[in-house]
Amino acid sequence: MIDSVYYLLPSGIPILSVPINEQFENALNDDTDLLFSGMIHAISNFMNEIAVGEARAFQTDKFNIFISTKSSFTLVVIAGLDTKTKENELEELAKELVSQIAPYLLDVNLSLFSGELPFADELTSKVRKSIKKWESENQNSAASKLKKSLW
Repeated sequence: MIDSVYYLLPSGIPILSVPINEQFENALNDDTDLLFSGMIHAISNFMNEIAVGEARAFQTDKFNIFISTKSSFTLVVIAGLDTKTKENELEELAKELVSQIAPYLLDVNLSLFSGELPFADELTSKVRKSIKKWESENQNSAASKLKKSLW
């Protein structure tokens, strides 16, 4: 299950955070957004600095964290450990989520970003709908694979 989605500027500043479940809804605020995005930015920079490559995913004792870096922002998807999704499957979700925010960002001067997006509520709603649809499709696909393996 996807728990939260973050969109970050290349500088590590969060553009938008979208909590998907109630645990994240209650835990997220401006301070935790900044701390989390700063940590992701630091990990990414550190990995590049020591030439081991781009950080794409890591795991904590509670969550799987997937990172997809694009030219104008970074997308971070946080999923519970119960999520059996593979990184390549999440890449499809990332493409969908990137396509949703890209048209909005064309009209925003991100170098002057003040922390408030005028379309945050609309985009949050779209992101949540996409994730629910994606999770439903993945659940149906997993059930179908299980049926086929049993017969």
